[in-house]
Amino acid sequence: MIWMHIATSVANLGVSLTRHICTKKRVLTATFYAGRNQVRRGTGPGIHTLKSLLRKVMQNKDSSQFAVQRDWGFYDILANFKSMKVKELVVSPNSCMSFQRHKHRSEFWIVESGIARVILANDFPESCSKGDLNRRQELIERAARTVILHKHDHLHVPKGEWHQVLNPSHVPLHIVEIQYGEFCDEVDIERLYQ
Repeated sequence: MIWMHIATSVANLGVSLTRHICTKKRVLTATFYAGRNQVRRGTGPGIHTLKSLLRKVMQNKDSSQFAVQRDWGFYDILANFKSMKVKELVVSPNSCMSFQRHKHRSEFWIVESGIARVILANDFPESCSKGDLNRRQELIERAARTVILHKHDHLHVPKGEWHQVLNPSHVPLHIVEIQYGEFCDEVDIERLYQ
């Protein structure tokens, strides 16, 4: 009787691990099909460059680190190269990331599952940069636009562009994020507000 219970537990663990590996593989291979559903064209890397990067990620599956918890959900680093980083972002239902920008990197996002509401805005006029924070926020928000992304949609966020990801649904939002540029690190985040 105990052996049957142990065998069942081991079998369930094997199924769980297989699902996790298949989900990671599905997330990464989803980017191969993203070119058909481009929401916004940008000057980011070509789809062939991204395919090459993702082949490297799949070869180095063991490079994944433990998930990093945040107020909005968590992220997991799938691969880390000299000037590129691949992450899986999981945004909890009815949560959002901070309104932010990066000075040294651009980002390319592919939605694996869920719905993303992305707010994008160009920077405020330089003359207002040292002014009142509320005025600064007002100027940026006035210039903001919203993009809705669904499964396999993708978006290029160039460095210097303000952006915020929101999950308006009741299910987790999964995004594959490819960072690229001269510096891909968490310290390269300027937040306007949460």
